[in-house]
Amino acid sequence: MNRLTKSNIPRILTVFWGIIAFFFLIEVTLRIPYFWQKFPIYQYKVQEKKVHCFDEILNAILLCPYVNTVIRHPQGFHFKLSTNSYGERITADKSKEDMLKQKSIWAIGDSLTMGWGISDKESFPYLLSKDDWIVRNLASDSLGSRDIKNILQYKIKLSKSYDLNLPSKIVWMFSRSDFVDDASQKSNKFKFWLGKNIYSLIALRSILEANKYTKDRNDYKDALLENFQEPDSRHPTLIALQEISLLSKKYKIPILIVLTPDWKYPNGPPNYSSVYLNYMDQYFRSLDFQVLNLTAKYKEDSTQDFYLLDDGHPNARAHSLIADQIIITLRK
Repeated sequence: MNRLTKSNIPRILTVFWGIIAFFFLIEVTLRIPYFWQKFPIYQYKVQEKKVHCFDEILNAILLCPYVNTVIRHPQGFHFKLSTNSYGERITADKSKEDMLKQKSIWAIGDSLTMGWGISDKESFPYLLSKDDWIVRNLASDSLGSRDIKNILQYKIKLSKSYDLNLPSKIVWMFSRSDFVDDASQKSNKFKFWLGKNIYSLIALRSILEANKYTKDRNDYKDALLENFQEPDSRHPTLIALQEISLLSKKYKIPILIVLTPDWKYPNGPPNYSSVYLNYMDQYFRSLDFQVLNLTAKYKEDSTQDFYLLDDGHPNARAHSLIADQIIITLRK
């Protein structure tokens, strides 16, 4: 038996090193730009991974510092994405900073606030920063309300420790996807590292997404989001909203909640009879948030063109409308 086992060792080692060599060849091959150009969804996944980093303090996946790239989406559109040294998406010229230190806004939220799918200068935080406000865009895609609460706590603590001014207003374009994101299992650092650096895993993920076996982290077409049901009072999103409300009152920072009508999947005009929107409008008001519900403004629009095609995120036109209405509200 021992002789038989020993005689198999060279064969086992040959197979083992053959597998290693094959895996290495695949990894090298997948890094060749040729594959990025031939398979748009793979190119998009590689780019998406590169612009995200794991924040160990907040235990969350956020935008990386010093991003400056153009992301090409497999649906055919592309957008410029840039961040500063803090990993915050850029806003307008900072030359106004000394003159307007007291007129500052923190924009918080997920991909809706961040402006996923549109270029830097088209996002509503950037447009707000052109109207005499110093704006920090703290939003990052796929965050839930629990992540946003943690980010606010951390940024407030950091500002106070360095004796910096807190914002005079926080603007949050709330996303219905929080109810899914908050209830899902969070990624850990090792899992994130594998998904970002092992290109064969990125390719596998691309194949699964292309064939609808799984969804992209920025996909706004989740069936769970289409049929909203009133959540349990112990749902992590509702608990996080209550804690954010307490933070707002403790530090005397008013929060403006922006609500927009649901995207009617797959495409078409918004859903103006949304159970979700009515519920969230009332819930935020019950916690003393200021609410800007843009349903009426959306209805007035003649084109009803507010979303990226076959995607669901607000397009540049929607962000322009949102910025205009926020500015009107802030000036009251």
